[in-house]
Amino acid sequence: MEALLKELLIGVTAFFRNPETFQALNQWVLQKMLQSHSENQPIRIWVPACATGEEAYSIAMLLVEGLADLNYSVKIQIFATDIDRIAIEKARLGVYAEDVLNEVSPERLARFFYQQGEGENFSISKVRAKNTALTKKFGTWLSLRCRMSFMSRLFLA
Repeated sequence: MEALLKELLIGVTAFFRNPETFQALNQWVLQKMLQSHSENQPIRIWVPACATGEEAYSIAMLLVEGLADLNYSVKIQIFATDIDRIAIEKARLGVYAEDVLNEVSPERLARFFYQQGEGENFSISKVRAKNTALTKKFGTWLSLRCRMSFMSRLFLA
């Protein structure tokens, strides 16, 4: 059964996959959300079908950058879910090979990742990832629900 499930799942994910979509998401949704959000309430985002977490972490990076640009402080909680137990475990670890980070700018790489020893693996900064929950569960009270393949069709159609 596990093998059949693995064959049915689409594991297409990457940091800032479909850059035009991420740019539109950032400009039209995330920045407006940050500008109009109360400091008293956390921003909660659900990223379903997150696979190994690259898209969820990409959204987290955009939000952290947006908060810094606005000189604003608000708690951010990102709930990333997937039915693939192995993928979600990898996402929780937040460790990625250098070749997976192709779409991550050198500035973001320096700000949000650290290199593990002398190897080619990079880990997402634990300080930045502390509000990112990667789980099989999700809530119903979220500020934004996002699936990048859907967003790509919506913004680029």
